[in-house]
Amino acid sequence: MSQKKILLGITILGICLIAILFIVFKQSVVNIKQDESGIVISPYEPSGFNQELLEPGRHLIKPGERVMIYNVESQTYEAAENSITGDDPIQSRTKDGKVIQLDVSVTYRIDPETLIDLHIAWQNRYQDGMVRPAVREITRQAISIFNLSEIPSRRSEIENAISEELKTIFAENYLILERFIIQKIH
Repeated sequence: MSQKKILLGITILGICLIAILFIVFKQSVVNIKQDESGIVISPYEPSGFNQELLEPGRHLIKPGERVMIYNVESQTYEAAENSITGDDPIQSRTKDGKVIQLDVSVTYRIDPETLIDLHIAWQNRYQDGMVRPAVREITRQAISIFNLSEIPSRRSEIENAISEELKTIFAENYLILERFIIQKIH
């Protein structure tokens, strides 16, 4: 073989190695934004993930690991007529058999102290799997003990009862309830 062919082969091999190293390095750098926290899913850990959370900033992870990023700022679930981001209004039957619809809004956030537990229980399905059904069911239950004529004058009491029940359920599921509001009754 000529010296030029050997040099060309070494050059191509070097370029390939540099490209592979660049790809591995690029996949190993994770950027966590200010309102996020991350869990490293790792084949090297017996539990399948690292026990330490990734806080905001840049982090290096090992090849083969991946990061699940969670928003730890306030999030809102809305069940309302004309809702763009949420769900249809909640239909509920009152004690006297009347059917009403409620537009509600729930603001909550992930409890950063229990993010790993949330990940184990729900992963990224917590809003659809827990928040949505809990809000809808607790709201229906709270409305069902009042007659239609009582609801407007006891709205604050109903909101407080729903909030207290949701706080407990959310805490059991690693979330913090910040606010529950009945926006509109129709």
